Amino acid sequence: MVIMMKALKLDPRQDKLIRIFAALGSPARIRILEILAEAPNSIVADLVSRLPLAQATISQHLKVLQDAGLIHDERGGAGRCCLLNYGALADFAQCVVGWTLGLAATATGKKEESSCTN
Repeated sequence: MVIMMKALKLDPRQDKLIRIFAALGSPARIRILEILAEAPNSIVADLVSRLPLAQATISQHLKVLQDAGLIHDERGGAGRCCLLNYGALADFAQCVVGWTLGLAATATGKKEESSCTN
């Protein structure tokens, strides 16, 4: 049985939050980001050696992280080098803080502007 849901109209800030939260919704992707923070110039083979997942599965997780803008890659002689997108991570952190402050301000009747950029 398929249940059809109506699409919600989102502003760019909401869409950005949802894309990144969805990308972070997997323990494997969280661990991949942690590994890339620990070893900034990791190639896919390094991730395969550190995770109990098949190379194809890791590549799928990398694609989700890349589509969300959290990582980027560089092709090199040894393989595909995966790099954190520090600017996107910092922007996401600022966006989450602005969003949560906005929720709190709404709940208390105060007006708070979000600091999230598109």
